[in-house]
Amino acid sequence: DSSILHIGSYLDIPLVALFGPTSPVRYGPWSKRWRVITRQDLACVPCEDPHCKFHSECMHIEPEKVIDAIESVLCDQD
Repeated sequence: DSSILHIGSYLDIPLVALFGPTSPVRYGPWSKRWRVITRQDLACVPCEDPHCKFHSECMHIEPEKVIDAIESVLCDQD
């Protein structure tokens, strides 16, 4: 499910990636212009567990945070 992220990263395309149960440090983009959004308020993130007992709360990310990250990465042109 992250193939587009990795292809875009390889091509150095500006990226915004949403991470929940997986680690952005381990699986995140390598390009120069990117933003990663994760839930910082949950102790279980990243859990690396495919069977969430908390109803995937880590993926409930506010749309405003996504919009802010998109604007930020697009304004950060080289």
